Amino acid sequence: MKRTNLVVLTAVIAVVLAATATFLSSRGHRSKASAIPIVLVHGYSPIAGCPGGDIAKYWSGLIPSFAAAGWKNPVVPVSYYECDTNGVDIDSRGDPKAYFPSGEVTRTDGAVAYSRATDIRHLAYVLAWYVYDTYSSHGRPVDLVGHSMGGLMIRWALQQVAARNAAFPAYLLVENAVTISTPYQGVVAALGGRACGGALQCEQFSAGSPFLEQLDEDPNPQARHGTDWTVMGGGPCDIVSAASATDMVAHKITWTRPCYDHSGILFDESQHQDTTVTFSRPTDNTLISADSQLHSVAAVLRALESSKW
Repeated sequence: MKRTNLVVLTAVIAVVLAATATFLSSRGHRSKASAIPIVLVHGYSPIAGCPGGDIAKYWSGLIPSFAAAGWKNPVVPVSYYECDTNGVDIDSRGDPKAYFPSGEVTRTDGAVAYSRATDIRHLAYVLAWYVYDTYSSHGRPVDLVGHSMGGLMIRWALQQVAARNAAFPAYLLVENAVTISTPYQGVVAALGGRACGGALQCEQFSAGSPFLEQLDEDPNPQARHGTDWTVMGGGPCDIVSAASATDMVAHKITWTRPCYDHSGILFDESQHQDTTVTFSRPTDNTLISADSQLHSVAAVLRALESSKW
């Protein structure tokens, strides 16, 4: 090999290795003292009858990690199902009779709540108005983190705001959006529409649904001033494939080792850097495999540390 070609090849390899080594470590850091609220949006409940659960337990792998890392940001896990507990209730936001109203139930205390028969688009509408009323209208930006169906709600909300849908707030201030195991292309075939038992939400996130086709029309919806998107997937052990979880123009990361299942990805709090990931950036869809990377919870925190990679 000619010396000139060898020098060029060596330089290319060096650049690739540098990018691989620093994918999750070379970000411009945002000050933790900024105290931007971090809103957590949970996913679908498989429970029939009275869906929902303990939201603090749902996020118990992530919430303590912020404090352990020295973050001062308010962490706000929201709730919307009838039997959700220990979350900030967003059901009363917006108009329950507006924008794909469906699946509304009344709690024993008379408050409005939602079921698995509630259209995901209506839940996204409710979420958008919660973020606007509580934060954006007061000039306060937020970060949004969604798991599974929660990521669909976040993306639809920002998509409709970007499209200037009159049913939604005029703007939202969202600096970072992180979605985890969100089925942008649907769940694996074995858990498709036939396994939904008639639950509208499950049918909506089944592969090939009209809802997902509409969602795909905007591959990178933006809030006012822009939103930095990171999409994460658990890999082959997850019911959401890596391709489905990362089907956006965004920073993309999926793990091949360890092999996370759909909920396990929320609970790996290890501080070691010994995982294997596949990643790409919004400006370049080239997939790169890298070893010695962060575990899932640590990677979520890193993705929120800055609006720029």
